[in-house]
Amino acid sequence: GRMSDPAAEYLKLYEEYNKSLRTWFLSFGIGAIVLLLSNDALASKFAKSPEKSYIVAAFLAGCFLQVFIALLNKVCSWCMYAGCDNKFFQQSWYYKCASIISAWFWLDVILDITTFVLFSYAVYSLTQIYL
Repeated sequence: GRMSDPAAEYLKLYEEYNKSLRTWFLSFGIGAIVLLLSNDALASKFAKSPEKSYIVAAFLAGCFLQVFIALLNKVCSWCMYAGCDNKFFQQSWYYKCASIISAWFWLDVILDITTFVLFSYAVYSLTQIYL
């Protein structure tokens, strides 16, 4: 059998981890809000907290960041795909922007870290309410 290309294997792993992390972030952020608002015992204590709007905002902001970066990556990927065999498309400003943004791995990392910090703040604040 033919040996696999290590770069392709690492890219596949990256894609899997990226998808898993985004799914986890979105599920966790939305799930936490749904749990807080749908469970009567949790909701009554949560409603009395002066931090409640900050906690909800932190969960929603984290989810927004994840949806934003997924949408941005989707658009950039489509532009890069559309330009693969189309020299005319490669001259467009949106292809050039997509090419630049696609190389900004740091943008994904910063938004993921920011989401993690927002969720950590929200979870810590919740522990202060319920403990």
